[in-house]
Amino acid sequence: MPMAFYGGHELVIEYANDAMIALWGKGPGVRGMRLRDALPELEGQPLFGLLDRVFTTGTTYQAKEDRVDLVVGGVLQTFYFSFSYKALRDEQGQVVGIIDTAADVSELVRAREQLAGAQEQLSFALNAADIGTWDLHPASRIVHWDARCRELFGFQGDDEVLYDDVLDCIHPEDLEQVLAAIDAALDPANTGDYDIQYRTMGRKDRVKRWVHCKGKAYFDSDGVAVRFAGIALDVSEAVARRRREEQLLSLVEHNHEHMSIVDLDGHVVYMNAAGRKMVGVGPDEDVTLLKTSDFYTPGELKRLQRLTSGRFLGLAGWQGIIEVRHRQTNEPIPCHVNYIPITDPVTGKVIGRGATARDLRKELQAQRDIGEKNLELEKLLAELRFLSDAVPAVVWTSTADGINDYLNERWNERSHRTAEETLPDGWIASIHPDDHASVQRDWAYAVRTAEPFQVEFRLMDQYGEYRWWLARALALKDESGRVVKWYGTNMDITEQKQVIKQKDSFLGVVSHELKTPLTSIKAYAQVMEKLFLQAADEKNANLMAKLNQQVDRLTRLINDLLEVTKLSAGRVEFTVTTFGFDDLVREIVDLIQLTAAKHRIELRLGYVGQVVADRERVGQVMTNFLTNAIKYSPSADRVIVYTEAVEAGVRFCVKDFGIGINKRHQERVFEQFYRVGGTKECTFPGLGLGLYISAEFVKRMGGRVSVNAEEGQGSLFCFTIPVKSADRNP
Repeated sequence: MPMAFYGGHELVIEYANDAMIALWGKGPGVRGMRLRDALPELEGQPLFGLLDRVFTTGTTYQAKEDRVDLVVGGVLQTFYFSFSYKALRDEQGQVVGIIDTAADVSELVRAREQLAGAQEQLSFALNAADIGTWDLHPASRIVHWDARCRELFGFQGDDEVLYDDVLDCIHPEDLEQVLAAIDAALDPANTGDYDIQYRTMGRKDRVKRWVHCKGKAYFDSDGVAVRFAGIALDVSEAVARRRREEQLLSLVEHNHEHMSIVDLDGHVVYMNAAGRKMVGVGPDEDVTLLKTSDFYTPGELKRLQRLTSGRFLGLAGWQGIIEVRHRQTNEPIPCHVNYIPITDPVTGKVIGRGATARDLRKELQAQRDIGEKNLELEKLLAELRFLSDAVPAVVWTSTADGINDYLNERWNERSHRTAEETLPDGWIASIHPDDHASVQRDWAYAVRTAEPFQVEFRLMDQYGEYRWWLARALALKDESGRVVKWYGTNMDITEQKQVIKQKDSFLGVVSHELKTPLTSIKAYAQVMEKLFLQAADEKNANLMAKLNQQVDRLTRLINDLLEVTKLSAGRVEFTVTTFGFDDLVREIVDLIQLTAAKHRIELRLGYVGQVVADRERVGQVMTNFLTNAIKYSPSADRVIVYTEAVEAGVRFCVKDFGIGINKRHQERVFEQFYRVGGTKECTFPGLGLGLYISAEFVKRMGGRVSVNAEEGQGSLFCFTIPVKSADRNP
């Protein structure tokens, strides 16, 4: 160890060993010189001041790694010493000198500085790379972590971290594989390497992160792990990006269209499954051995190169129709392609192109099929137009909401307006003013309810005269029952109307003329019946009573005929009053029940309000429905009468359990003189006028009649009239 003794207050170098002389970088001639003279470079440095204080106070001074600048070899250099200055006293206790012992620690200090610099650079590099470091001591199970590692596992502060605490931060689904990787690294039979990716759950923030940990275990001579250290990197974004890439690749791979990538030299880089199938490349075939020229005829390839020349360099891309070739069958495949330039993400230069191709074979075949179907459809439409124009009736159609959109050629022959002038609603202006409101009302009802439309009205013809027409229409419905179209016909019934008018006139005259002799016959029959009764001739009295009944029956038939002629002539008068609907029903039922001993009339009344209508006519309709129900159910013992409130009106229904009506006859039972054919029906007398008269009464009161029956199962007859109809003019 370098040593020296400085004597007296002048600090004369009385002794300095060779180590000290070498430390100073001086020769042995410095012995006997004052320290200030021997080492003038120390002037201005703390050394002389420290020595003076030790000499004056006698207090020892020690220093560790102090900096001292010395001239060595003529060059001022920096050194670091650990030294002590100790005062030496004589027998009287007076300080006579100072003993200087010193150790040169310059190399140690410089090495430490270099190490600190290297550690700082390493720490900077790790931080820049977002890498954390960890160091596990297997024996103590204590983990030393830097700040980044603490952050990745959700630890805060500088608290000591135990191995078990780290395991609690590993995602439960990944813990088993992490423990297996750690056990493998700490097994001396292995290399000690540790490399794994897993998820962490932050201890405090519970944030899920993906980390990539790499490390190595170190063993002593006995094979015991003494250290296990490494790094941890947050790879959450990389994992997410890789998953997005895998999802995108899966989407591309399973896309039903051809998708491929080629480089600038035309070598195939990638082709999805749909692309392989379309051009005949096997699923296990290496597409990188193929070129684009393998999928085109020479002529098509030349055309394609001419079309796409310069497109990719300018990043414009290209799309259009091309024809590729199936590698196995050489079948030409028309396609719609979209070429997209692919650029290097770093340089931005074009390095290849992507392509999507849609096989057009099915589309082209479908177009050909559609063309053929269209030709067939046009032919069929032409035939339908010819058929429509060939029939004598006017044929028309309308949309589901009642807007007319077609008229056949017969309209142009019968109307003073052309079809173009009539559609969509010009036909309304051709209707006779007296029929205008009823036609529109009935048509609106049919459109709203999808029920069949039937109405008689007058239209102006090409000569400016009104003729009678019978219009009928049915709604075409889809599978869900929604109306998609209306189809209708108009039949000219002017001649039939004239015949009916003549018939009605004839019936009116005949009925009127028959009433006078019938009145006389009835009077004579009643007188003779009384005379026979007075003469106690019961046999002849009974015969006269039967004659009287037949005269009453004949009178009712003549009255029906007269009612029909009045209806046809529009001469039926209605007396409108306000009355209780259900009260009238009870009154009618009580009267009929007196003469219908076999049948029990059940009342199920559900309307308690008032109506404004012709009470007598309404009662006549109720009576007709009830007497028919009793007459046509001879084997049954009951009839049910219903009333109920409906939208803006009241409904009356009679249900019987008699012979019923065949479905094909139900639409005509309300027609004049119509009687259902069949052996059973013919056994019941009548002219077939009762239901017609009832329907006409209801119609003129703004209501509707309906029937729902099944042969052998009985019938349900109903009529509905508005609750408020005082403002109507029947």
